Amino acid sequence: MIPLNFITALSLCLPLSGLLISNPGFSQNVEHITFTVDVNSVVSIAQDSILNVQVRGSVAPLSWVKGIKMTDADNDGIYSATVDFPLTQPIDLYYKYTLDEIDFEAGDARQIEIETGSPLDTFRYEKRPANPFKKFIGRWTLKDNLWEQGNTNQGLESIKIPDHYSICEELNTQNSLLWKVEAPSARGHILWVYNTETQEVHHSSSFFPSRSGIGTGKVNENGDVTLKISFEGEAKNTYRRYEYRWVSEDEYTLRSIQYDNQDKPTGDYYGGAFVRITQ
Repeated sequence: MIPLNFITALSLCLPLSGLLISNPGFSQNVEHITFTVDVNSVVSIAQDSILNVQVRGSVAPLSWVKGIKMTDADNDGIYSATVDFPLTQPIDLYYKYTLDEIDFEAGDARQIEIETGSPLDTFRYEKRPANPFKKFIGRWTLKDNLWEQGNTNQGLESIKIPDHYSICEELNTQNSLLWKVEAPSARGHILWVYNTETQEVHHSSSFFPSRSGIGTGKVNENGDVTLKISFEGEAKNTYRRYEYRWVSEDEYTLRSIQYDNQDKPTGDYYGGAFVRITQ
């Protein structure tokens, strides 16, 4: 009988290739998938037009971060690329096409099994909406320097806040807005981001000396925004509701009421009207 330790030592001395050949469970195939997509519905293809069309996906060598470039040899608006997938078993592939490297086609990711033939697709183009916060872009100040605050059940007071101004800027995406707020009693910033799939506004803010807020809301076709925001340092499950309503292209109102942890308004209120600084 051959000692067990001798068999173990012998196996360690065998070349790796020999181990692979002797392993009946190992089998690697290379599947060739040719992706073909028609982009004629997106643009009118000119004779000298060259688009940057790519395919991205969930299985290497595809990835969601970097695409594989597709070509249009006869300039008919139909692009293709053949991708080799080294596989040991059939696997589902999720993929999408992009234009100019960053503009993904609309809809959910496409799905095929990497054992079947070549897909022939039509690019699902969806015009990207303009920034839903575009009406806010600019410089703003309190109308007549007037601000209201107090309790709607017990009475409100009007106070003067001079030198209050906000600068609203679009960031390097068309679904966001950054507010920079300067005032004697309120200095800070607000970030709004619009989720095109859920159609929600995501709010994050921070004001001096220490008042950060986070919440979500909606924006309508007129550009009016409603938000539900919770603030640090306040009782758990309490929040404020904010309403931004447009009076004209150069004026909007802000109203905010506090709610308790039973979703009942406490009456605590503040708000005012803001006008565009045009000079």
